[in-house]
Amino acid sequence: TILKVFVQAIMSETAPKVAKRQISVPRLAPEIFVKDAAKTVEVWKHALGAWVRSGPYKRGGRTMHAAVRLFNDTEIFLADVTYDGKPVENSGSTTISLFLACKDTQELETIYKNCTDAGMKVMMPLEKQFWGDVYAVVEDQDGTRFSMAVQAATGDAEPTGEVNMPEE
Repeated sequence: TILKVFVQAIMSETAPKVAKRQISVPRLAPEIFVKDAAKTVEVWKHALGAWVRSGPYKRGGRTMHAAVRLFNDTEIFLADVTYDGKPVENSGSTTISLFLACKDTQELETIYKNCTDAGMKVMMPLEKQFWGDVYAVVEDQDGTRFSMAVQAATGDAEPTGEVNMPEE
């Protein structure tokens, strides 16, 4: 894929070297184009404790860039789908899912509650799954999905052999 080639290029020994400097952005960060980046930032603040590191920078009333930090170690860039006047092609289906590994069940339950309180749609309810994790999936107003879990390896969960899926 193009992303794989890009990552290989920046990690290559033959990649051009740049002067060392302190930067506050990750080397590679996802940029998500949404219907209303300002609204998404507000939902993520309430649901996920996000904070804006830079921006939002606007042009013509539309957000062209906002850098949002989640959990102090993850950065995601957000922009409106039409910030430059040209809509990004979208099939209308979910184009990205972000996974959050929670440190314990209490953190998972708190984040899940914050997400549902913020109006995120439950795609898979918070339940112990057959593979052992306590797991849930929610979706924000833009179709971005957030899956979250406490993994069985933490000792909080054991495999049950059953799968729990929401009914259509």
